[in-house]
Amino acid sequence: MRTVRIHVKSVIKLAVIFGCFGGIMFAMWPKTTEEFIRETENSYKNLKQRAFEIAASDGKLRLEDIDPNSANGFPKLTKDEIGNYEPKDWKVPAGPGEGGVEPLKLDDSTEMQKKQKDAINEYGFNMVASDAISLDRYPADLRHEECKHYQYPESLPASSVIFVFHNEGWSTLVRSIHSVINYTPPELLEEVVLIDDGSNKEHITGGRLEEHIKQWNGLVKLYRNDRREGLIRARSIGARKAVGSVLIYLDAHCEVEPNWIVPLVEPMVHDYRICTVPMVDAIDGATYVFTPQAGGDENNFARGAWDWDLLWKRIPLNDRERARQEHMTSPYRSPAMAGGLFAISRKFFFELGLYDEGLDIWGGENFEISYKIWMCHGQMLFVPCSRVGHIYRMKGWRGNGTPSYVKGNFVDRNYVRVVEVWWDEYSKYFYERKPNAKHVDPGDLTEVKAVRERLQCKSFDWFMKEIGYDLPKHFPLVEPSNAALYSFTRVIFYKACSLTPSVAFKVTRA
Repeated sequence: MRTVRIHVKSVIKLAVIFGCFGGIMFAMWPKTTEEFIRETENSYKNLKQRAFEIAASDGKLRLEDIDPNSANGFPKLTKDEIGNYEPKDWKVPAGPGEGGVEPLKLDDSTEMQKKQKDAINEYGFNMVASDAISLDRYPADLRHEECKHYQYPESLPASSVIFVFHNEGWSTLVRSIHSVINYTPPELLEEVVLIDDGSNKEHITGGRLEEHIKQWNGLVKLYRNDRREGLIRARSIGARKAVGSVLIYLDAHCEVEPNWIVPLVEPMVHDYRICTVPMVDAIDGATYVFTPQAGGDENNFARGAWDWDLLWKRIPLNDRERARQEHMTSPYRSPAMAGGLFAISRKFFFELGLYDEGLDIWGGENFEISYKIWMCHGQMLFVPCSRVGHIYRMKGWRGNGTPSYVKGNFVDRNYVRVVEVWWDEYSKYFYERKPNAKHVDPGDLTEVKAVRERLQCKSFDWFMKEIGYDLPKHFPLVEPSNAALYSFTRVIFYKACSLTPSVAFKVTRA
């Protein structure tokens, strides 16, 4: 009995202790589980709002935190009033190459000519001339006058501008960085991301670049790939490194023109699945003079396209697309982009799976991303009021070669991957032009096809009927019987209106 009495007393003591403890806990924390969860959610919302306030205090907003309704009615064209983002007191100073109008003049000595020839051979540009021009030079302003009178919403997202480069010349690379920083409102520039894709030149790898970018106190970030991945995969790496809600890709030999970024990012406030492409003006690689983008319609507005060999082409802006524009310089739809310069929301780019990881170095990626955007519920707009100068490689450039691990004809392999994943029944037109491509192994397509399935992307037939509806008019699906004459005609036409003269030599088959 004694054992039983001791056990009962122990239980009573424990009950008293737990009762007291429970009372104290109830007084200190009288919350149900539901209330606790609600408080946690509220704390998260408050934390998110605080992060937004901190970002806003720095003048930088994220796309997902901007109410799309705030952009309703914008952009507004006010012909009698200068736009709210237009640069003030734009005065081009005197100096070599300033304004991109007058060609830079160098002495014509034999020694100087040899230096220039060697530079072109190594970098594709006249680096002697480039080195004589200020890194902070004023660019040309080749916009239509109408572009200077748009009012844009005050709430716009900050962007990460991404440059990918391999053994780029010093002054053309660094001037690209200076240009973006100098001519972008600080609140709209999240960061500049540099992806060094396996360079081995001393001015890139020897510490000079790290030292130069210190002046911007972390705004410019440099990442180096362990090996040369190629332009395509390096751009995907850039997307993963960047933190901005909008990603802007520029080639590492560009100079932006006045008010370039605002019209480029504004359409995304209306719909995050809109991808935008600036007008690309040519910078002469010998003299560094700007020349307006040529070809297209009477305003030099063209849309991106391709022939059935999957070669890049440009076709004029037509009446059907022009009718969709509110103003002459409003953004307009394009079936494809050249791929070097464009802007896309981080969210949408990752939804699309970035670039196909199976594409090597370069070639075909511009078409792959174009098809992804349109067929997977996005839009692609060319933006006439956003202009960027681009230096095209000159004749005599020896190129960068191909990494040893890349075997065979990687460009054809890239094309086959794109065609097999996206062209559906239209793939037959590609193989009719390139019968040898039937024997090219594209590799494993499981992941990229899974992206198309996951996103419930539309068919290529839908794309051709709704977006690329006039391509067969310019490039017949069935090759004409007089193919040799047709090929010659295309060379003449595209030599006149292509972005780069080299394109004209790629379209012949005769």
